[in-house]
Amino acid sequence: MIKPIKIMLVGIVASFLIVLIIVCSVLLIFDINDFKPKLSAAIKTTLGRDVKFTGQLKLTIFPELNLSTGAVVVANTKDFQNYFMSVDNINLRLKLLPLLSRRMDVGMVTIQGLKLNLITNQRGINNWVGRAPTASVGAVPSQNINMTALLMAFTSQGIRIENATINWENQQSGQQVEVSNIGFKTSVIALNTPIISDFNMTVRDKKQQLALSLNGQTTLTTNSGFRVFHLENNALHSIIAGKVIPGKSLAFTLSSKDVLFDKTEHLLKASDVQLKLAGIQITSDIMSRFTNKPATMTGHMRVITFNPSQFMQQLAIPLPTRRDTKTLQQMAAEFNFQATDTAAAVNNLTMTLDNSRLTGSVAIKDYAKPTTLLRLRIDNLAVDGYLPAQHIPEKSIDPATILAGMPVETLRKLRISGRVVIDKLLVHGAHLQQVSLNLAH
Repeated sequence: MIKPIKIMLVGIVASFLIVLIIVCSVLLIFDINDFKPKLSAAIKTTLGRDVKFTGQLKLTIFPELNLSTGAVVVANTKDFQNYFMSVDNINLRLKLLPLLSRRMDVGMVTIQGLKLNLITNQRGINNWVGRAPTASVGAVPSQNINMTALLMAFTSQGIRIENATINWENQQSGQQVEVSNIGFKTSVIALNTPIISDFNMTVRDKKQQLALSLNGQTTLTTNSGFRVFHLENNALHSIIAGKVIPGKSLAFTLSSKDVLFDKTEHLLKASDVQLKLAGIQITSDIMSRFTNKPATMTGHMRVITFNPSQFMQQLAIPLPTRRDTKTLQQMAAEFNFQATDTAAAVNNLTMTLDNSRLTGSVAIKDYAKPTTLLRLRIDNLAVDGYLPAQHIPEKSIDPATILAGMPVETLRKLRISGRVVIDKLLVHGAHLQQVSLNLAH
């Protein structure tokens, strides 16, 4: 019993050595760079573009297959000059032994120095729509590929993109956008395994003279049927700078605990979304269902208490002159919302500004010809404190004169209906109670 096993093991080892000797002999006799013309022709058949391998192809077999392309240039279509894409190097590593058990174990895939030029010319034609591959005569129809089975047998140590650049130019509008210093890296890529990724880039709009730096990270998990995608620990940090930005630069952070996209349930859900901007923090939970027509989006939003005066100063917005300098010191808001592609509503609204508290609801119907419905109540509103001192008379004004001066007709032209109630109102020295403004359109 032992002897046949030894003979079988010797046979397997001998077979492996024979294959290894043959492969090494091929590598010694042939230069992989001799196959550049055939590789270029094959890629051109697929992409419809000329491809040049300007660098040296490098291939090693042992202890794993390692392919390095060197510099590669992909030409533009006939309507455009220069090149469409270039890359300094693409490196791919593949372990050979797992192939014997029909598994593909790929090492880190590295793409260095990618440059992509996207152009829309004066005629509105863009250079990223290439010719569709044509099937050769007598070609065998492709069979359906079981992607789940393929990915179940696929593992990669990750993808790394280093120092990539994307240039976008619209010759019709004169807009030019450069995305540079692009970096992207993932952890191990495998089915049913969390994929951690992070990225960074710099975006410059030359026409608008804006610069935006971005960096962020996320963790992606998907199931075997690719019906559920789960993003966790999402964070995006950015600084935008330019002449049109108040204060010349502005930083903001957008994050969320998790984002769930379920194709089976037709559901998109984002939990604990947080936006931080110039001292303001906004939190939200959002859910969207796209089975109904129109699709609906619902959620809850909260603006955490902040100082409006400090917010305006950070944005380089001049503070208005006002009689009471203790105003514009505290503001907060909280509400539920619902929206479709034709209408939106805000319910359970609570907003505070200094010593005033507003509650109620607002609804907008038909975006094309919007009609607004208001149901609002303000407990206490001291208008005088927000007005310039020179506009405050020494003596109080008759309340009837104040009410007569309200732009009711102007409000009606705005297609606004509903009711606004102010329990206590101080304006121009007059103290009013239970002021009710009824609007009808």
